[in-house]
Amino acid sequence: MKKQATILFLLLGISYTTFAQRIIKNPEYEFKSTGINTITQIERNKENTRIQIHSEFIPHWWITFDSTSYIKDPDSGKKYFPIGIEGTTFGKQTFMPDSGDSIFTLIFPPLDKKMKKFDYMESDTGEGSIFGVSLEKKKKQKNKQTEEGIYGTWKDMENYLATEADPSVNYGSDFFRKDTAHLRGFLKGYDSRAGFNTGIIYINNVMTREDYPTVVQIHPDGRFEADFPLNQPWEGYIFFKRTTVPFYIEPGETLFISLDWEDFLMADRYRDRRYEFKNIVYKGTSARINAELCRIKVNTFSYRDFENQLKTLSPADFKQQQLEALQEANDSLALKLKQNSTSIKGQQILKNKILLSFYGALFDYAMMRTHYAARDSTNEILKQPLPDDYYDFLTQINSNDKNLMIPNSFSSFINRYEFMGPFNKANMPFKPEDRFEVLSKEWIRKDSILRNDLQITPGLLFDIAKVRSLDYALSSITPKEGTLLVGQLTSSIAEPFLKEEAMRMYAKKFPEGEKQAYKLPEGKATDIFRKMVNPHKGKFVLVDFWATTCGPCIYSIKEMQPLRDKYKGSPDLAFVYITDTGGSPESSYNKFISENDMGDNLFRLSEDEYNYLRQLFRFNGIPRYVMLNRDGDVIDDDFPGHSAKTELQKLLPDSK
Repeated sequence: MKKQATILFLLLGISYTTFAQRIIKNPEYEFKSTGINTITQIERNKENTRIQIHSEFIPHWWITFDSTSYIKDPDSGKKYFPIGIEGTTFGKQTFMPDSGDSIFTLIFPPLDKKMKKFDYMESDTGEGSIFGVSLEKKKKQKNKQTEEGIYGTWKDMENYLATEADPSVNYGSDFFRKDTAHLRGFLKGYDSRAGFNTGIIYINNVMTREDYPTVVQIHPDGRFEADFPLNQPWEGYIFFKRTTVPFYIEPGETLFISLDWEDFLMADRYRDRRYEFKNIVYKGTSARINAELCRIKVNTFSYRDFENQLKTLSPADFKQQQLEALQEANDSLALKLKQNSTSIKGQQILKNKILLSFYGALFDYAMMRTHYAARDSTNEILKQPLPDDYYDFLTQINSNDKNLMIPNSFSSFINRYEFMGPFNKANMPFKPEDRFEVLSKEWIRKDSILRNDLQITPGLLFDIAKVRSLDYALSSITPKEGTLLVGQLTSSIAEPFLKEEAMRMYAKKFPEGEKQAYKLPEGKATDIFRKMVNPHKGKFVLVDFWATTCGPCIYSIKEMQPLRDKYKGSPDLAFVYITDTGGSPESSYNKFISENDMGDNLFRLSEDEYNYLRQLFRFNGIPRYVMLNRDGDVIDDDFPGHSAKTELQKLLPDSK
């Protein structure tokens, strides 16, 4: 009897244990790439498997669950697709409440009893997914990555990071210097299942308009690295999908950045802002400056209400508002600098970030009014002309201050400066044969406008604008005319480095001897590219880098339809279109290619692959066109798409 009772007790115990295993609260997981969803409960029974998901997102923003999401057994690869959902419906845009969090339950078929963990996949790329979700109650100790030993993977890393710059030292006579900057770092908690293994830095030479996008390679252990050319100290960003990492570096320096995956998850959740990292650490010569730029926040112009301001504020009112905001921002910064010991360089960068932001907004207001006035002819505010003194804020800028070039925002500022309204008076209609004469006098007229109309003595800003103009000007004149033009433009430039850049641009546009096609360097990027273009060897190939989110790209593709029709089936020419998943979301991509006859050579790459091609062909913006010869070598890596018809006729004169 005693034996029978013992057996019965054991059976009941086993039964109870089996039942208890059916519900697992807050299951352990190996890695997740979503900062929005967390699995808080798993309930297993004979009929189904219920996965409770706690969603945390921005209040009043929407989320959606797709019926194509699935659970995968990482061992067998078997997929389980949902058979139901509670709290919403599949495909519905469900808006988050004021609290920003909601509970949903996804219902799946019963899982294999032997399964010990699963991957919850919202996409095949791994984005928005949770990996290695445990079906066991026992918690496992996670293997945590550390920085220990990481430095040893890079030669002399510890020596590079041992010293920091003297905070009392200002920029010297070596402000301009060509050298390579070295970025190294460690992303704690990274996993190759994150859905990306690269980042990208959009570097550009603000003096010449040249782009040098650089891939940041992330290694499986969380290390990342990049080397890139610089001409002067620079504040930039690493773009890892939706997450941006700020940094400051000088030519020749090595900077180490320590990051934490938890910050990436928070950045994924708070998509309405540029997330401020809580666990970022910088090491190296400029570590202090980097820490200062992260710690001390400055007030800058917000474009959230910009369209409304354009339509409701007169030019005088908008200008006054921004100048007052600029003063408030400067006063706020002055107080923070009193409270925080800050390096001389850090102070200058912070001050210039404020100036470039608000003065840039004044430029944007003036430039965008014409666009909005054309769309709304009844708006009286948009009809008001700019007052004569609108641009007098430029007199408050030290136009010879090299330090203005450091903030990342200088690139857009100098572009607005170069094309500001007053300079439009220097533009004159001309016949093609008079192009050189007009170009040679254009900057003389702009010099006069600056001195006489705006009461500003031309300085470094004006000289940079002149050199930037060479990118276009030299493309439309002869080498002899180019020599004369560069000589004229540089004769009044005081900065030797800027003169050298102008001469380099001339040498680039007019190389000695006939311009030759070049072979692409061996490597990962070329391998990616060749898979798409090699099938067309024997033909000229026009490659178009584009995206559905790029307005000019869409316009250009539609405008080129007659050309595609003309060369359709041609033995001499092929069109290849390349985009990526980030710039061309699947739904908009499928819709666009179904509505436009773009041929069969269409490629939608991962963002990682596209980053490598950006670096290979050195372009930040799109559309970008590349022309290959019949051997697959590059004839022109910046083919003029706007004149494609004329250029193609030169290559294929016998085509009708």
